[in-house]
Amino acid sequence: MATIIHINKDFAKYRIFDTTDGGFIEIKDFDDGIVKICAISGGTPEQIAKIIVGCFEKDSNFRETVIKSYGYDDENVFRGIELLFSDRKLLITEENASEKVIVDFLNKVIEEENKRHLQEIEKLLEFTKASYSQKIDFKGSEEAEEWMILVQYLLNQKEGRAIVSLAETFVKYVQHLILEKKVPNWVAFDEAYDMILAHSSNNVALLQRGLEEFAKYWKYGNELSMWLDFRNKKELEEFLNS
Repeated sequence: MATIIHINKDFAKYRIFDTTDGGFIEIKDFDDGIVKICAISGGTPEQIAKIIVGCFEKDSNFRETVIKSYGYDDENVFRGIELLFSDRKLLITEENASEKVIVDFLNKVIEEENKRHLQEIEKLLEFTKASYSQKIDFKGSEEAEEWMILVQYLLNQKEGRAIVSLAETFVKYVQHLILEKKVPNWVAFDEAYDMILAHSSNNVALLQRGLEEFAKYWKYGNELSMWLDFRNKKELEEFLNS
């Protein structure tokens, strides 16, 4: 079935085209004869595949409408469609325009994304569990007492609660990775640092301050201080070279 499209006047500058069945096709770019589609209506891979393949049908106005909207004169400029889906892409031409090819591509990406999301959820559950179950290993009883005194002081400050929470969450997760998962110390530091920033609304400065303070009292504090210096220098170099 041929795909018929027309320009949506309200969204013309965004290259969004309406289809006769009430759907839409959003084009990201038209470069070197390849129309890059970044979004398309359709509830299932099969429905999306029909729309894409329909763009190559003889009675479809897809080619001429897109070419006209980009200001080209030569209809031969069109070479194919690149379907963009979740950072993956599939090049479709008249020679390989097959519903099966498109459906297989979409299903594979969906399967990979579902697997990745499940892994992220499992990782987050592990992170949350470790944050509550681990008992902090201090350098000694004196350092444990000093930390608790500092906590009382920090809790009276504006952002003190966040500083304490971020630091303790970090060290508990690191201990989980080192002691239970046998992850090398510096790798555990990296993973915990990235994990907290990915799942926290607080900023880097608060986490940094908490770790700098906690390094004085924690069992792995000396190594943490060296890691912090290394990471800060690395991030500064990346910023200056960007």
